[in-house]
Order: sequence, then C-alpha cells, then structure tokens
Amino acid sequence: MPVEINLEKQKRLAYVARRYYLEDQKQSDIARELGVSRPLVSRMLSEARELGLYMQKYCGCVFSEEDRYLGQKKKKQAQKEAQAAG
Repeated sequence: MPVEINLEKQKRLAYVARRYYLEDQKQSDIARELGVSRPLVSRMLSEARELGLYMQKYCGCVFSEEDRYLGQKKKKQAQKEAQAAG
C-alpha cells in the first residue's frame, strides 16, 4: 500500500535527493543550508529512495512527485475542457 505524504514534504525530499545525488553536495552542507541536522538529511535521503523519488544516479534522474502531480492536474483539466466543449 503506497504511503501518502503531503506535497511540501515530497518537494523537500526531492530537493534533498537532487542536491545530494545529482549536484554532489555533502550531507553536512545540505543540513546547514536547510537548518537541520546531518542525520536528518540522511534519513530524508533514505525516505526519498524508499518513496521512489530518487532513481539510479547513472541515469541522472530524480523523480519529481510535484512534476507528476502537476502533469496529472493538467491532464484532468484538459479532459474537463474537452468534455465541456464536446
């Protein structure tokens, strides 16, 4: 069963994963930037992996839950407009 987390937390986890995995920032630097502890950043990275927000580094991908959400929202809006016009 998928775990639901709010959009703000998803954005924060995706941001931390991007900074660490793609931008090669140290956990301590990310922690300092966000005003949190380094162990918390480590837990956030683990959670991002568990939720699928992070994919293999070699492909250069970080799955953005916000992008997926916005894409679904646009698709639903386009469907509503098509139904209203048709």
